Amino acid sequence: MNLSRRHSYCAYFLTLWMMPFSLGGFQNAWGVAPEEVAPGNIKDYSAQRIGEAEKTFPNDPEIYFIKGYALHRCMKYEEAIEAFKKGLALKPNQPEIMQMIAFLYAYIAKYNEAVEWYKKTVEIDPAAERANERLGLALVKLNRMDEAAKAFEMELRYHPEDASSHFYLAERYFEAGRIKEASAHAELAMKYDPIVPEPYYLMAKILRKEGNAKGAETALKTFQEKKKEEEKIVAQAPKTDDQKQSKLSAAQLHIELGAIYYRRKRDQEAEAHFLKTLYFDPKNEAARYNLATLYQETRQSQKAETFYRELLAMNGKNPRYHLGLGLILGAQKNWPEARTQLEIAVEEMPDSLDAKKGLAKVYLSGDMDREASLQLMLEVVEKEKNADNYSTLSWAYFVNGDRTKSLECMAMAVQLEPNNPIHQRRYEQLKNSRN
Repeated sequence: MNLSRRHSYCAYFLTLWMMPFSLGGFQNAWGVAPEEVAPGNIKDYSAQRIGEAEKTFPNDPEIYFIKGYALHRCMKYEEAIEAFKKGLALKPNQPEIMQMIAFLYAYIAKYNEAVEWYKKTVEIDPAAERANERLGLALVKLNRMDEAAKAFEMELRYHPEDASSHFYLAERYFEAGRIKEASAHAELAMKYDPIVPEPYYLMAKILRKEGNAKGAETALKTFQEKKKEEEKIVAQAPKTDDQKQSKLSAAQLHIELGAIYYRRKRDQEAEAHFLKTLYFDPKNEAARYNLATLYQETRQSQKAETFYRELLAMNGKNPRYHLGLGLILGAQKNWPEARTQLEIAVEEMPDSLDAKKGLAKVYLSGDMDREASLQLMLEVVEKEKNADNYSTLSWAYFVNGDRTKSLECMAMAVQLEPNNPIHQRRYEQLKNSRN
């Protein structure tokens, strides 16, 4: 996830990390602890926070989308639908939101409306994940079986390895007497998701229909075994109590609101919301990453470094965290550790131009690997021809002893940004050094 000024974020949660300080210490250190939330007041708490943002950005559709998701988490489904629709009035043709409206209509058993909104979704984005499948399920509820089968077929056209769509289509084919096709899709359902029990039960019915009693008995036995395994997994799954769920809902709300303030360059409010996310959900990785990015952009390098190091302690396999820390360390002139972090980022994200540029600059600044810096910048400039990249490429050519190409690259930088005094000065210096 790269939370930039012009892009949205996605939030995700991590379970394997422990805060290095208590919640009380966190509250006192940052001064951002909001009032507590509970199942009985989470809706009012959410409404108040959203209302504050709505007054600040009254015409921002994202506010209403956030409101819709918050109401959904509070199980206020019809109110959520209205909030989503209000957002769509300001920003139409959003497949994700349209599918959410359809999903909520299906959840409250308004299947005609669900079909309408799923159809709207696939008209805009035919490949929207699960949209055709869920359209098919809503059509089944309305007993429109032929249309449902076509919807499942459409889902598989775009997502051919989707096990559940194979299963639902197999059911429709079986009911329609298309036994061979039903068998083929049941097999594919089991292939792509061998854990789910239901396809084995359907296969038992298919084999019985074909007169294969022994095969049907085996499939039924497999179904029963997998059903027991499924029930065991469900029974052992950790339960989230209502109080904890209220806190997670508040955390999600604050990270969503923080992103809106962040995109509007309201950094103080964005910071407060991200910190409140951590108050409610200390293990929230996304909020910590958003804070690291915000501090990095606002040149609060020590804070950014702290959060990136915490992120790597939480999830050392995420190359974006190595990239962020490497760039911070490079800015701090900690060349050896910056090199280590950025080399990991380049290895794990070979298409990342930011990682390649960062590593090239560290090589150059730390006088480490001149040839590698040149190769990295050649790859970057091939994909992204801007003044800064040409300037860095000029530097790489210079340290590798090619003054002619170095001058040519600085000339390109000046051509692309003629009013940039730094590029102009470097160009003149290079030109004078050849005379």
